[in-house]
Amino acid sequence: MDLTGGAGLLAVIAATFSVAVGVTGLTFYRSYVAYLASYGLDASAAIGFLMFAVFAFVSSAFGYAGGIWAFTKRHLMVSISAVLVMLASALFTFAVIERYQYGVTESMLLPGISIGAFSVVAAIFLFKSRAKFA
Repeated sequence: MDLTGGAGLLAVIAATFSVAVGVTGLTFYRSYVAYLASYGLDASAAIGFLMFAVFAFVSSAFGYAGGIWAFTKRHLMVSISAVLVMLASALFTFAVIERYQYGVTESMLLPGISIGAFSVVAAIFLFKSRAKFA
């Protein structure tokens, strides 16, 4: 059974959600820094937003590459690794939000769960269709 097309599509969708998490993280970072700076407070507590935004952008690049390689049925292990990097990004986002006690868990819940679910299913699809890869 050839599931590479579905795996590639799920990887690209998860990467798009990852970009959305990155943009949200940058937006939250900018607003927290502006808010804290307006009161003359230290803005170093907002670094968590920047950390998960950067990791989300990096993992989305891996996700897009893994999805494209899954569509072309090349580089199986690289495709699976790229999908698992996106899963790690979702877990990292939740860990950072929990660590820094940001009150934005609700807004990160839907994209984080979507990235995680799509990544796991894409990895399973890729592994099941490993015979199709060159």
